[in-house]
Amino acid sequence: MSRHTNHLSRLFSIIAELLLDPGPYTIKETAEKYGVTERQIRNDLKRLMEFLNDANQKDYIIHRKGFYEGNFSRSVANLKPEVRLYLFLALRQIEPMLPEEGKQAYELLLKHAFSVLPHQDIHRLKEWSRFYHISTYGYPKERKHFYEALHEIFEAIYYGKTISFIKNGKKRYFDPYAVYYVKNNFYLIGTYYQINKKNLLLTRLDRVKDLKKLSEQQSPLLPECYHRLEDVRYNKEQKAKSFISSMLEAERDQSKPSDYTFYILDQKVLNRIYEKQWHASQEIKLISKEIVLGKRKVLAELKFKKVESPTELKKWVLGWGSAIYVKQPVSFRQEIEQEIKQMVSLYPINSFFK
Repeated sequence: MSRHTNHLSRLFSIIAELLLDPGPYTIKETAEKYGVTERQIRNDLKRLMEFLNDANQKDYIIHRKGFYEGNFSRSVANLKPEVRLYLFLALRQIEPMLPEEGKQAYELLLKHAFSVLPHQDIHRLKEWSRFYHISTYGYPKERKHFYEALHEIFEAIYYGKTISFIKNGKKRYFDPYAVYYVKNNFYLIGTYYQINKKNLLLTRLDRVKDLKKLSEQQSPLLPECYHRLEDVRYNKEQKAKSFISSMLEAERDQSKPSDYTFYILDQKVLNRIYEKQWHASQEIKLISKEIVLGKRKVLAELKFKKVESPTELKKWVLGWGSAIYVKQPVSFRQEIEQEIKQMVSLYPINSFFK
């Protein structure tokens, strides 16, 4: 073995030892262990500190007179205040998603985070947990299988495989493209195996049972992408992004994309709509000219382009009540009018005065 090889082996060995046990170690003992001079060990430490400490501006290795020690855990966990807060929020957000199995996974993840955090950060996270509450309103009741199902889905996508599951009492074979989390639900995006490959579908994960990755059944896209897995992944990634961008939240009908225009008639509602991104194509334009609808002045015009979620959009419009008016398309406005007439027939105004 050459002198250069011996030198590199010693450097790697010192790093590995510091990762397993931070020490401290004396220069003298390390020199005796490797059969070199103390000066050589000091030179080794200097070189390691140039590669690790100086390059990353972190004190991964601490060298003092006569000894040295590892500082990997403390250096990694030297978090800025905002990063510490984001870590806390991320950990707490996942806790209510998966009861039982998720609770165990959360505890393990939290334990791992605590293992690399300094004492003061651990104390902060524990104290913050006492005063941060997450609503589980709207979460599916049956979500025990999510942990295993998500693992199978991601593995199937990564290795170009399909999955099977039971839905509405029937076994289905599905080519997964992506997982979409919205409205406190996990949604599975993809196509049914060898059927409608060009039309992506959306299905709620809590509505399927017995989901499994099929190791023997390849994605139909694999031959089309010349059996290059990375091409398949890229293809699915881009199609899923395009699919999601055409939806309002998590509903999507198999209809042609349409442009929608609305009038906003209430200042408080206008302020609330301004606060959020309801759709990727959202455009709001204030109206300067005088437009009056039902004795109310039109304040702004709101546009959504290429939306494929008329069912979800109908719920969205009705949720704002009389503060929103559908300008275009006319067919959609007629649907809203019909829905309001049906509501009035169920709750006639005269009934309130009996």
